[in-house]
Amino acid sequence: MKPKVIINVACNIMMTIFLILLMSYSLIGESTHEILGISIFVLFILHHILNYRLEKNIFHGKYTAYRTFQTIVVIVIFITMTGSMISSITLSKYMQTFISIPRNIEFMRITHLLSAYWGICYDVNSFRNTLENESITYIQNY
Repeated sequence: MKPKVIINVACNIMMTIFLILLMSYSLIGESTHEILGISIFVLFILHHILNYRLEKNIFHGKYTAYRTFQTIVVIVIFITMTGSMISSITLSKYMQTFISIPRNIEFMRITHLLSAYWGICYDVNSFRNTLENESITYIQNY
């Protein structure tokens, strides 16, 4: 496999593992939760850098019903991940103490929980699809 594909698969695997760990907030503690949240933010940016061609070509080509549905799901998940990251900055107690943003804690907490829930639902499916597609591509090449 190409190095870019290996990095992309590793990034997806780490994002999936980190999202599952982030969902176990009461087991890992608040400071670990914030460290993993910052890590997933970096992985999220890396994921979009590695997949820039998909975003660049979003308005090119023929749109079937499946592609339209997929695009809508990806846009919704992008919004939920962004919402989770923005709300995490305002809720942070340990890692981002240098940022003083006036905040509505209850609204941000609800936004963070809903965004995280939909993010994990998508990421588990994305991880499964990535492994299936990469396995098929790898087998077809060899």
